[in-house]
Amino acid sequence: MIKDIRNTIKQTFLYGLSNIAVKAAGLVVLPFYTNSLTSSEYGELAMLEIMAQFFVGVISLQLPSAFLRFGGSASSSDQLKKIYSTALQLALLLAIGFVCLALLAVPSASQLIFGSNQFEIHLQLLTASIALEVLGLLPLQLLRLKEKSIFYLFFVAVRLICLVFFVWYFVVLNDQGVLGAIKAICLSNLLYLISTVPLQLKNIRLQFDRTQAKEFIAYGGPLIFTTVSAVMLTISDRFIIKVYGEFSDVGIYTLAYKVGSLSNLLIIASFSLGFLPIAFRKMQEAGFKDFFSKTLTLYTLLTIALTLFLSIFGLELIQMFSSGNESYETAAVLVPFIAFMFIFKALNNYFSYVFLLVKKTKYHAQVTIGGVVLNIALNFILVADYGMYGAVAATGISYICMSIFSHWLSQKQMRIKFEYKRIFLLLISSIVAVSIGLMTNDLGLLLRVLIKSAISVIWIAFVYKTLLAKSEKERISKVLALAKTPGGIQELIKQSIKD
Repeated sequence: MIKDIRNTIKQTFLYGLSNIAVKAAGLVVLPFYTNSLTSSEYGELAMLEIMAQFFVGVISLQLPSAFLRFGGSASSSDQLKKIYSTALQLALLLAIGFVCLALLAVPSASQLIFGSNQFEIHLQLLTASIALEVLGLLPLQLLRLKEKSIFYLFFVAVRLICLVFFVWYFVVLNDQGVLGAIKAICLSNLLYLISTVPLQLKNIRLQFDRTQAKEFIAYGGPLIFTTVSAVMLTISDRFIIKVYGEFSDVGIYTLAYKVGSLSNLLIIASFSLGFLPIAFRKMQEAGFKDFFSKTLTLYTLLTIALTLFLSIFGLELIQMFSSGNESYETAAVLVPFIAFMFIFKALNNYFSYVFLLVKKTKYHAQVTIGGVVLNIALNFILVADYGMYGAVAATGISYICMSIFSHWLSQKQMRIKFEYKRIFLLLISSIVAVSIGLMTNDLGLLLRVLIKSAISVIWIAFVYKTLLAKSEKERISKVLALAKTPGGIQELIKQSIKD
């Protein structure tokens, strides 16, 4: 079991580097945006980005998840090529259909969302970008299935380097504003897709399997509702903030969300990429439930550790990424609350893995749809009176309820004894540490950074001394001892690759 957990950590780490690259690119371009766009313009860009996120989730028809599930059971490389080719052709048909319908709706959408026809060109470029992104999802899933995480990291890096360059060129150098940002996103998706052509040519056959396509649709069908609901859970708050406020409110909230949700990309999404293929292979083996339980504790520890850092240093992070622009400082108040609500999203996601493992995706859909209905209702109730703070509260309550419901349903499918006491103590201790750290925000920069750093170190020491088992401490000690020896780091890397 230790070897399995170590392999999960290795895969999660490598995929985590990919997601770090994603977020790093997003954070690198944030100063470009905050220096070149007003808070209202940044709010307009945020609306366009969340529209893209929504349609990518819908148009993809969960083909990436379906391919990962059926491709994982392929008995030969030829069969895998056949499955991949069918999925790719189906994705192409969906992308073409979307483009044809979306272009017809662009004039009406521009008037409805922005109250002007000036955004028609923005929406046309966004339509092309969405289609390109949908087609680019499957190559990454193929690399996940083959556990080619290094190549996965390479292709992600290609897209993100292009994104940073094009944002700098169009937004900063040529001052094209929101339109320049959309151009940058579209071109980066195009160049990434072109870079995957050699990989795709090696893994396709000119064959379309109708039976396999029907299986894809049957598997992904229930997940469409899950996808739509999950995206709505993420984006509905910004739409409702705009209903009761201004685009500038959307821009401030989006900046806070980008910083506060770092754990979502660096831990939650990375973990899913690395863990699910391993879980699919190992679920029939003896000891799987113990492995699944121990992994949740590790997963929660990593998520809470990053949450603590984001929450304590939220003010400093906002000041850094907004280049000291005072119009964005309100975002610093929101960061800790946003960061903590993602702990419950992490728990909900983990419990929901059971539904994928036992092929009961309808339960995943039920949890997510219930969560989004609750979230939208709470947003309309709370945002009207409390603005952005109400949006954070609505989303946090929704994730808590979803994690409770998904745990209850998942235990009915697969009874697993989780380490509830350790997880609870991790959560409570982190809340105490963050509360103390936030009391220093009125102090000078150097003093508060020193105090906050000390609080973080004390929390880590508390976790090590109090919450780790003896065997876990011994393993950490061995790793640290090996790392201190000459050539120790290289030896650790060799062992990780060998395992």
